[in-house]
Amino acid sequence: MARKPNDVPVIASMDLEIRKDGEDPAPYLIRIAAPQQVGTDEWVCYTVVERSIECWAPIHGGDSLQALILAVRFVRYMINSMKEAGFHFHFPDGSDCDLSIYQLDSLKTDQRS
Repeated sequence: MARKPNDVPVIASMDLEIRKDGEDPAPYLIRIAAPQQVGTDEWVCYTVVERSIECWAPIHGGDSLQALILAVRFVRYMINSMKEAGFHFHFPDGSDCDLSIYQLDSLKTDQRS
């Protein structure tokens, strides 16, 4: 894991709580920073899907769009892994968070003709 450079803005974020049945809730942070060029054909999106804002994962792509898409896919993978491990997601006020509206289980597109 890495630290996000201070001058890179966060472009998407969500604060949640996760909990398993019978356990106390814990904060769960989601952050995606703006893609930054780090080489001729290399871009990075620093991403957090953790209990700590200090653990930024550098998600690399060949261009800014690929880095951003891969960062979103990383978020989807991490959330689905937590769901499969038996965690439930809630907003900080305790209300249920229906993550299905974010279409995290599938990125299929509508095939209308």
